[in-house]
Amino acid sequence: MNNNYDITLTDQEREVIRHALGFGGTDQTRESFRNYYLAGNSGDDYDIWSGLVSRGLAVWWRAPGGNGTYFAAKKAAALAARRANEGFTKETMNGLDMLEKKCDGFHDTMSGVMVMVEEKRTTCQVGVKVSNFQTDFDGNTVEEVIFGLRALLDTIPEEYRHNARFGGNRHYSIYYEREETEEERIEREKEEAERMDYVERKERSELARLKAKYPDA
Repeated sequence: MNNNYDITLTDQEREVIRHALGFGGTDQTRESFRNYYLAGNSGDDYDIWSGLVSRGLAVWWRAPGGNGTYFAAKKAAALAARRANEGFTKETMNGLDMLEKKCDGFHDTMSGVMVMVEEKRTTCQVGVKVSNFQTDFDGNTVEEVIFGLRALLDTIPEEYRHNARFGGNRHYSIYYEREETEEERIEREKEEAERMDYVERKERSELARLKAKYPDA
């Protein structure tokens, strides 16, 4: 931890940092599984986070399209905000460690997506990895995922884009909802009626069996 940081937190600062880290309000042992907070471009939460940024305790980047501002706590703030029985997943801690590195490892792109750049040098080449600071697309719309990937591509010089490859998880699923068709509605109602008829016949059969077994009941 950088001892130059002022890590005395107000109750409001502690609250927004804990929210960003995904800590709950209970006394149960918890692990932080994330580190981001979406605020507006003004307002109380924005002001609280801006104060943390000015003290070196947080970073910020614009949300896609300028629709709000993302904030993330730096390591000193995260450690100060957690309770004694709370910890961090390996992924969250790695992210906190990355935030302690030079700021030029991050690019606040024109699209508003915060991009992390890591370089690995070999004998005659430099392997460059670019990734969204928050890489979990689970629950995002497809348009948001495409927007984020486009922001990554935009950080790669045009002459190197032809050999850019996709890394990470190999399996992705896309979910969406649509209205059922008239044919599907008829089929669903038919199946429901058949199921109810089956349940009724089964119950009547059971009732008849019980009456036969206990005629005086």
